[in-house]
Parts: sequence; structure tokens; C-alpha cells
Amino acid sequence: VVGWDAQVVSAIPEGGYGAITVRRGGHTFRFNAQAERALPAGTEVHVTGVLSPTAVTVAATYDVLP
Repeated sequence: VVGWDAQVVSAIPEGGYGAITVRRGGHTFRFNAQAERALPAGTEVHVTGVLSPTAVTVAATYDVLP
């Protein structure tokens, strides 16, 4: 999953978990996600790492304005 593009569906708080969805090959996958900074729902993200089979780390695809 590292390198896949996704969208935040449940806001990711700073230091906590939110949720993302990834669409690949006609399937939708949902993962818990952490980020270095808080990201609101709807943010386009890029998966940067795997924490567990159900959790990943992400970074915003584009800079999010504060």
C-alpha cells in the first residue's frame, strides 16, 4: 500500500488515528491512519508507511492551509 493515493474519510487528529479509503482495481479499502499533523476529512493523501495490517501513515498530497 505504500505509495498509494487515498482520501481521509475520518479526520486525523494530531497524535491520533483517523481513517482513509483507497480505491484500487474496483475495490475500496479502509485503513486507520496517522499523520505528522492533523488532517481534515476530504484531504487527499499519500500512504507513506505501514504500521500494522490495518493501520498506515500518510502525508497530505498537497499542502493544507492552517
